[in-house]
Amino acid sequence: MTWWAAAASGVVDPGEWRRGDAPGCRIDRDVRAHKRGKRGRMSSKKTNTVPSSSDTKPVDSSPARGLRLVYLSLARLPTEKAHGFQISKTCEALGELGVDVEVRHPWRRQGQGVRHRSVFDYYDVRETFRVKTLPNPDLTRWWVAFPAGGMLYRFLWTLFAVLGCRRGDGKVFFTRDVAFAYWLTLLGFPTALELHTIPKRFQRRLLQAIASRKSLRHVFPLTEQMQQRLVDDFGADPDHVTVLPDAVDLEVFGEDEARDACREKCGLPRDRKIVGYVGRFQTMGEEKGIPELLRTVSAVSRSHPDVLYLLVGGPMDVVAAYRKILEDCGVDEDRVKFVDRVPNNEVPAWIRSCDVVTIPWPFTEFSAYFTSPMKLFEYMAAGVPIVASRLPSLEEILEGGKTVEWSEPGDVDSLAGALNTVLSDSGYGRRLAKQARQAVETHTWEGRAQRIVDALK
Repeated sequence: MTWWAAAASGVVDPGEWRRGDAPGCRIDRDVRAHKRGKRGRMSSKKTNTVPSSSDTKPVDSSPARGLRLVYLSLARLPTEKAHGFQISKTCEALGELGVDVEVRHPWRRQGQGVRHRSVFDYYDVRETFRVKTLPNPDLTRWWVAFPAGGMLYRFLWTLFAVLGCRRGDGKVFFTRDVAFAYWLTLLGFPTALELHTIPKRFQRRLLQAIASRKSLRHVFPLTEQMQQRLVDDFGADPDHVTVLPDAVDLEVFGEDEARDACREKCGLPRDRKIVGYVGRFQTMGEEKGIPELLRTVSAVSRSHPDVLYLLVGGPMDVVAAYRKILEDCGVDEDRVKFVDRVPNNEVPAWIRSCDVVTIPWPFTEFSAYFTSPMKLFEYMAAGVPIVASRLPSLEEILEGGKTVEWSEPGDVDSLAGALNTVLSDSGYGRRLAKQARQAVETHTWEGRAQRIVDALK
């Protein structure tokens, strides 16, 4: 048996090869750390980890016991992008419920800030699941020059990974990648698909085929808009489609730290009003409303001369273009502070440093219908008033005048007016923040995991 075939079949765990034993393979520190019993930084708070098959413990009658979930992902893990954190938090919560979870993903080259770090360390999540890195020659650099070739390669690599899968009692194969779901359902593996967009062209045809297969156990779209399209356009069985928005870890946001203390931690001035945005500046090359937000600085400054705009999340290579917008608007650079990605456990302090936080998205098909931003739930949990674009996807979670002050998507004047409304009326801002904090109680990772278990059992 070749090395690739052995690794794919599970006979050889690529994480157990020593460095240099095979090309395209690295030591899988995630698996090895799990085997050593190493615990993450927060392990003292919760300790019920996934039992091994050799454990002899009393049988738990909860629905999650006996469920084995293999999470197949095309993602580079860990990654500074939000999807890696979302995958890890979902698996952590499933593991906490007693589901036996293993994540499988391709080996990929890593940058300086991520190299040699496990998902448990990088995202500060508990080791309630296992991570297995599959061999992959990583042709990512070629995908930019040859997009069609990259798509074909990824499609064939998912087949390679699926051929290494084995059926088992109580085992379900979970993915958020349509290509994985296509091969899994074609080969008859019980499959659950978490859908983050309604794909177009080639992948749309794959989804059409997937929706009619009996081996598709369940689909979990992020939004109600997506659920409706799955039923209407793809003929999905409504009884096997469950809307599953993203979520937040309330434990991380449990301690209501004072704004001044948070600003001291983050090195921010105490005597200025701060308008914040915490999250990636762009997604899949598309702007997320940062240009519109920056164009409000002049208007908001007239009413609030001390205002500071705080943008946290990167990437920093786009900041030069944003500074050009400020220059064109005649805004001093000291009005805006750009900060690269910060560790997940520091996010609450950065959000709570703000007087108001924003989701200033323009209207696109993706932002209006297909997204459930984790930053939204983090904002709600942090207890800071929110100004957001009135989009159908956000209206599923927020209520104008109660948990959010709406602005019209892409309308700079509307956004500036909404910011001035909240900054000028602290009582109104506190009411928005309090009611949003109460509303987010139903959007936890634990609750999300429980809905997955209930659907699959």
